[in-house]
Amino acid sequence: MLIPYNPATKATPPKADDHDPNYFQSAEIARIWEALENEPIKWKTMVHLFLVTGCRRGEVLGLKWSKVDWENKQIYIDCNLLYRKELGIYEDTPKTKGSVRYIRLPDQTMELLAEYRKWYREEKFRWGDKWEDNDYLFPRERSAHVPRIRLQLVDRVQQTSRSAPYQPARIPAYASQLVIL
Repeated sequence: MLIPYNPATKATPPKADDHDPNYFQSAEIARIWEALENEPIKWKTMVHLFLVTGCRRGEVLGLKWSKVDWENKQIYIDCNLLYRKELGIYEDTPKTKGSVRYIRLPDQTMELLAEYRKWYREEKFRWGDKWEDNDYLFPRERSAHVPRIRLQLVDRVQQTSRSAPYQPARIPAYASQLVIL
């Protein structure tokens, strides 16, 4: 039996969310750099990549050394680390097809990555057989295969950037959701 009209015509479509994105301002970024000065190279590099690339949390944490193109000064984003209670931390593709991309990096970022790679190799040597080599840029401390962010660093960055917790586009979620380990 056919119905005489389309019932969807009486439905009210959802309104688009017209909020302005909330980005860090130059002065806030300067305060974040200042807060990172005395932090270990691992955390400095991670936060630097968040700020310079605008990548999502899982995209930076899923970044692998094999995806760093040293010659062309770029990284290839094609992996995303996610967490679900029932699955734990797992690897997936980025959020959208357009999220798989190359991102060119400034010289300062490439220099920091080179310094970090040197530290990474020294840590790998120091841990010896206990090091689980899985190609992630930011392995978990004691070398399990997934990243971990220290809450103290996140708190310090938030306190430095603003008095109230800040929620800029893409950057904030790593602070609140990845400190689950």
